[in-house]
Amino acid sequence: MLTSSRARNSEQIPTILEGDDITGSLTFCLEKEEAIDLIRIKVQGQISTVPLSTSSWNFLDIIKVLWSKDMGDPNMHPTSPLLSGKLVGTHEWHFSIPIPKEVTFAPGFSPYLTAENLGPFPLPQPFHEMNVPTTVQYALIASIKRPGRFRGNAKHGVCVLYHSYCLIAIFRIQTTFGYVPMMRPGPPSILRQLAYRGNSPLPGPEVDPEGRQQLPPALLNGTIFKDREVELQCLFYLAKPLSYTRGTSIPCIAAIRCSDRQALGLLATPSSIPMRLRRSVTLDLPSSSTELRDRGIRKDKHRWRDVIQDFGSCIWWTSGDQGSCRRLEGEIKLWEGLKPTCDFGNFKVQYSVVVLPFSAAAFVPANQGSLLVEQTITIGTVYAPGPRPVFYTTHTEFPFGQLS
Repeated sequence: MLTSSRARNSEQIPTILEGDDITGSLTFCLEKEEAIDLIRIKVQGQISTVPLSTSSWNFLDIIKVLWSKDMGDPNMHPTSPLLSGKLVGTHEWHFSIPIPKEVTFAPGFSPYLTAENLGPFPLPQPFHEMNVPTTVQYALIASIKRPGRFRGNAKHGVCVLYHSYCLIAIFRIQTTFGYVPMMRPGPPSILRQLAYRGNSPLPGPEVDPEGRQQLPPALLNGTIFKDREVELQCLFYLAKPLSYTRGTSIPCIAAIRCSDRQALGLLATPSSIPMRLRRSVTLDLPSSSTELRDRGIRKDKHRWRDVIQDFGSCIWWTSGDQGSCRRLEGEIKLWEGLKPTCDFGNFKVQYSVVVLPFSAAAFVPANQGSLLVEQTITIGTVYAPGPRPVFYTTHTEFPFGQLS
């Protein structure tokens, strides 16, 4: 079975983009005559929870019949009968199956959906990571059905499939494929676009208020040198809109104010401000699942424990110092392999930018462990309209997400 693909090379699984049809051909070689009832192709999308035997559901099922015995000899006119009622030799069927951009479910379709949350949902991107107990997978399945028993073997391409004896014999050829939803952020501000085109510094909020989102103000309290209490007033800005394409970056600004100049010099530095990209993966589960309760893997009646990971930190540089206020600019590199934001029924992939208490050798924060600021953002897959974003600093090889 061969399928068309947008994958970068032949070593990757076949991949289609939102709006594509999945196209290909099925070649079926029989060395001996066999009575075949039905040959069909099925496109399947499934969400499953890895440790559980029953926690999975199909959100996509599209079936296309390629041939049935009522359609006559596949190598002759469609209305020609099968004189012997059997197939032998090589036969090829081409197919093209439209894939919907979104799906909507009827009430009661799945216990993993609530009556208030039935769609429409954009199709999710495949998801499979070792430390996340949830998978999203797409498969293309070819099924061949006949009455009676296969008495020999059937060859498909280079694969030889041997079939056990049964009353009704069905064998399947299956391949997984990738799917990329087309999620495009809105355009950046005109001034930011001009900066990208000219490879010049990005304007700040005082020059480009339409291009920056001010986050809620934060106070950082703590002790320096074990005996002096200090308070820092912190303002953070992210580039607008709060939707970013993977493979680009999130421009950031920090404005730190403190009357204690020594504390400001200690804490308002590029190495002291931990701003990170954080991802949360959530799977809501039916409250009636005895298997879940027995295994003790729910934190409450309805929810899987969220898996939270950080996928990169802001790289800062100092851009201004005015007495009791210091300003830094920076950017968070977005790894090209990030899964995009997803809200699909009971499965959610969400991102936020978080700021933790500042870190320095002589400083002990009063609210250690708690977040100073958190801002929800969206990660997309397609570049925003306008010029490509520019990186303003060198990033090392991106490490895979680490558990928080």
